[in-house]
Order: sequence, then structure tokens, then C-alpha cells
Amino acid sequence: MNSILAIVLSIGALSFAHAAAAQKDIPGFKYLGTSEVQQSGIGINGVGIMASYYLSRDSANWVTAFSNCNDIGGRLAYPMNPVANDELRRFLVVEDLRANAWIGARSTGTNWIWESNFNTAMSWSSWASGCGTGYNACGYFISNGGTWCHAGCSSTMSYICQF
Repeated sequence: MNSILAIVLSIGALSFAHAAAAQKDIPGFKYLGTSEVQQSGIGINGVGIMASYYLSRDSANWVTAFSNCNDIGGRLAYPMNPVANDELRRFLVVEDLRANAWIGARSTGTNWIWESNFNTAMSWSSWASGCGTGYNACGYFISNGGTWCHAGCSSTMSYICQF
């Protein structure tokens, strides 16, 4: 029984330490929030992982946004399930941010993948009506509704990094 309690306390301490370290100042970005979400295939025995989100203050095309997030130790956001997507939407609403922002979705012909999550195939999506049909396009988060759409990857807009 004591070993189970020690494991639970260790997990709680790690989560607290990660949350405390998660909100850091990153030049050129606005901290949106940190949430414990269970991403598909991630976590230990159903224990979620902490995800912190930052919105860029500048605009960039998708490839530059992808690179910029990687350069600071993150990835373009990849809300892989409805809970993670709703958390991200909630963070944007709380901050009253109304601009669209790149996420890690990219089409490979007719299929969409989370390129920012090691080319993971999408098992769930939140495409707005008429969206998600782009060929060799990139995905962005429509902040006012929690849905996504696509644009040419050379278009510029803000982007959301996930840590």
C-alpha cells in the first residue's frame, strides 16, 4: 500500500513541477494556458500529460511556424481529441483572441496528418463545414468556434505552439 501511495505522490509532484515550469516567458509569444489532457496514445495508464499553449505575436507561413515552434522546444499545436481541442478553444476565448492560428495539421494529398506529432494520422478532426478538403494544404484553428479550416501553407497568420 505504501508503494502505491508513493507512486501516486510522485506522479502528483511531477505534474505540479511540470505545471510550474510550463508557464514561462517566451519572447514573441503569449502564454494561453496549461491543461492536463489525454492525447491519443500518450500518457501512462490513462494518466494525462500536461500541455501548455503559446500564441505567436507575429505571423508566419506554416513551414516557418513549424520551424519556429521546434526551435523553442515545442511543436505546432495538435489537439488530437475533442477534450484537447475544447481546452485550446477555451484558452483562446478567455484571452479574447479572435485571429485564426496555424496548428500542426497538414494534408498529404487527400489525407490529413499531425505533422507536428511525428506524422501521426488523424483519428479525429474538427473541420468546419467546407474545410479539410485541401490538397497539399495546412490546417489552422478558427478561434471563435473551436473548428479548423485549411489554407495554402504559404499564407501567413499567427500560430500556436504546444509544449
